[in-house]
Amino acid sequence: MTEATLPRTTGQPGARTRALSRLACAAVVALAASVLAGWWLDHPGLRSGIAGRVAMNPATAVGFILSSLSLYLLTGPPSPRSLRVARLGAVAVALLALLCLVRIVTPWDLGLDRLLFADQLASHGGQPNRMAPNTAVSFLLLAAALLLLDYRAPGGWRPAQGLALLAGGFGFFAVAGYVYGSSALYGVGTFIPMAVNTAVGFLILSAGVLCARPGHGLPAFLLGPGAGALLARRLLPAAFIVPLVLGWLRLEGEKLGLYDAAGGISFMVSATTVILAALVWRCAAELNRSDLARSRAERSLRELNGRLEAGVAERTEKLGRVNDELRALFDASPLAICSLTRAGQVRSWNRAAEQLFGWTADEVIGRPLPNVPPDLLEEYRSLRTRVLTGNPFTNHETRRTRKDGHEVEVSISTAPLHDPTGATSGLVAVYLDVSSRKSLESQLRQAQKMEAVGRLAGGVAHDFNNMLTVIQTSAEFLLADLDSRDERRADAAEIRNTAERAARLTRQLLAFSRQQVLEPRVVDLSGIVSDLEPMLRRMVEESITLQTRLSANLYRVRADRSQLEQVILNLVVNARDAMPGGGRLLIETANVMLDAHYPRSHLKAQPGAHVALTVSDTGCGMDAMTQARIFEPFFTTKAVGHG
Repeated sequence: MTEATLPRTTGQPGARTRALSRLACAAVVALAASVLAGWWLDHPGLRSGIAGRVAMNPATAVGFILSSLSLYLLTGPPSPRSLRVARLGAVAVALLALLCLVRIVTPWDLGLDRLLFADQLASHGGQPNRMAPNTAVSFLLLAAALLLLDYRAPGGWRPAQGLALLAGGFGFFAVAGYVYGSSALYGVGTFIPMAVNTAVGFLILSAGVLCARPGHGLPAFLLGPGAGALLARRLLPAAFIVPLVLGWLRLEGEKLGLYDAAGGISFMVSATTVILAALVWRCAAELNRSDLARSRAERSLRELNGRLEAGVAERTEKLGRVNDELRALFDASPLAICSLTRAGQVRSWNRAAEQLFGWTADEVIGRPLPNVPPDLLEEYRSLRTRVLTGNPFTNHETRRTRKDGHEVEVSISTAPLHDPTGATSGLVAVYLDVSSRKSLESQLRQAQKMEAVGRLAGGVAHDFNNMLTVIQTSAEFLLADLDSRDERRADAAEIRNTAERAARLTRQLLAFSRQQVLEPRVVDLSGIVSDLEPMLRRMVEESITLQTRLSANLYRVRADRSQLEQVILNLVVNARDAMPGGGRLLIETANVMLDAHYPRSHLKAQPGAHVALTVSDTGCGMDAMTQARIFEPFFTTKAVGHG
């Protein structure tokens, strides 16, 4: 049995037991002091405890004082100094006893037990008062027990307790010898016997050693709560006292002639049987009560355990349902949701996050968040620190990266996560894709701007058209009045032609402002491109290669042919100007099918079948700022006078 499994006594009972050990030390010191006082005062009763009996040797009294002081220090607050002093005292007792034993087996006699009160010892009549052999052996056992008080053998037992029991056994036998008048129990051969007060001192001091460490071994068992400890506490005192008392009564009765030897034996056996039966009956009754109480406690514990298990099962079921609901809500949420640890590792990643960013949950869980653009890492760290310190935020608009490398505009809302102790353990983030909203807002602003410009252009075109009507009419009258050979006729014709071109410009402005009636017809877009191709080739430089890729089975469209021609001409002219060093110009037509997602980023688009006209070139291209303004009226990047 290891020390960890040894029975221990803790709390108030252990403290009381250690207090008894210190009380035993005080009692033995008082006993030894009274003996020394008896030698000093030449008082026989103080020296021997019982007048006419052997007196305790002064060296024995000194041994008791040293042993008691050592035990007292070992039961007090531990400190290196007190431990050293206690061990020195135990070693001194062992040396004293050993040197007193040497005179028995060797011719050397140091006379340590005759140093104190030498005159009184010399004048003391009868057998010389020396330390008895059994006294010296008992001191050796007690000294060894004090030195080994805290030592535990490999088997788990404490040698000090066994040594203390042996020393106490010598004292018990000596007391029994004095009770029964048997010198064989308290003496060794012809040597001086152990004094009765010496025997009592060994009994008390041995009990003090046993009580010094109540949390281990025999004291822990005797003070424990078990049924065996209860029986031991009830029967052990009787086992020591009852036979001793009954044996003494038997002897005294025989001495007084109350009964003979057979009667004494009968009396002793009968009394022992009755007393032991009474003790057994009492212990059995207490054990029965204890067993009944234990049974009731076990039954109550089983009932309580059953209720507790039912409650735990119910709470577990409820918790499981709540977890399932939260998991379903987490997975079914149309918003992208993820949670992070304090270190920034992904803990959860729902389906909406997979769809928005492209990474699956298996690809990101347990790894750093992958969707932060490199130029926004500092912003991300700052926002994460803000949430972890208890300052969450909502609707923070920023950019995040998809798995394919494209960036998406998102609005982020966050909240901290806490562990059972209340400490922040991470955070949860909810992403809302605002790319479509921002695109629609941009298109709406562009449409509002175009509407305002259109209203302005329409008003200007009406007024300008009225003035052009006067100019055209006057030019016609002037041409009618001038002779065909008149030099001024060419000027009048130029005025009329310029007015007609200005009228066409006003018609375009009215069409832009939607105040000019268009003439939509079902047309073939590929046919329009084919008809314009010869003129387009004349418009571009020889260093530019013009190619067409026209679909043969193109859907027909309903549109104003002149407007389509003007759009194509403008795109080709812009492409030509973007390739001053030459290049490739490609015009394509094709049937396309727009899905339901396309209209989310294109305000006026409708899903379904459409015809696409694509004009592409290998020119210098446009930067993002230019692309954002290409549909603004009158916006151009060309120099003044170049269109």
